[in-house]
Amino acid sequence: MDPRTLVDSKIRELKVTRSLIATLAGEGIHRPDLANWLNGHGELSQKKIARLLTVIADLEDTLKTIGQEFPLLELNLKNPIFVARLIASVKQQRLNGVQMEIEELARIASRGLEASSSLTEQREI
Repeated sequence: MDPRTLVDSKIRELKVTRSLIATLAGEGIHRPDLANWLNGHGELSQKKIARLLTVIADLEDTLKTIGQEFPLLELNLKNPIFVARLIASVKQQRLNGVQMEIEELARIASRGLEASSSLTEQREI
């Protein structure tokens, strides 16, 4: 699927506005430019297309995560500042979870090394 079709279909699937996606994508992408590109009346640089795809993937992942945690929660996705904070919050929670998993694995590994060295010392005696 070409990027234009993908972006357009995801905007419809997520039920968000083009304006929201353009705002979240940052500088250089304005709603009229996005609308023209999606309607086939203009071009966007590969860098801008990559930013659009990243924003959509982040938003999709955020909504999926929130939907799993809070299935009855309805979100107002019209405020770009709120949505940006929501995406950042979910990313931070995920990073915190990964950090906790790494720390737990490190504790398990260190206990395993201690037990292993203890067994080695006992065998030497």
